[in-house]
This record gives sequence, C-alpha cells and structure tokens, in this order.
Amino acid sequence: MFTGDIRSILAQVITSWQVLVATIVLIFYIFLVNYVSRLRDRPAKPSKSKRKRKIPKPKFTSAPEIVSGDDDLGLEDSANQ
Repeated sequence: MFTGDIRSILAQVITSWQVLVATIVLIFYIFLVNYVSRLRDRPAKPSKSKRKRKIPKPKFTSAPEIVSGDDDLGLEDSANQ
C-alpha cells in the first residue's frame, strides 16, 4: 500500500526533533493534569494546625437591669454650657 518513498518520508517526520519534542511535552502535560486531578479528588485530611479553635462564648450570669420611666440617658448637653 505504501511505497518506499512514502515510508521514508513518514520515518523522517516521526523522527524529526519537532515531533519528538512535541510528543514529550504532550506526555508531560498529561502526567501533570492527572497529578493535579488526583490531588483535587483526594479527600481532605484534617490537620491539627488548620483546625479552628472554638471560641468560648461569654456566659451571662444575670440580665442587665433596665431602668424604665426615665428617657434621660445621663448625658449632659455640652452646647448649652
């Protein structure tokens, strides 16, 4: 089916440095993509350094007293002085 000339041209194209470099780069890219996808698919392990501490909430022993009937907040008007 292929003549001798076509086989020799095909062999020259396959063994040219451009095709070899492109093949190596493509293989490296595929390995890199697979590596990153494996890292992203891996379940995250909880590490001790990244755990958030629970901040204790302050507990109130009694409710603050509410003074009613007096609208004055105890603030003096400094503009009148």
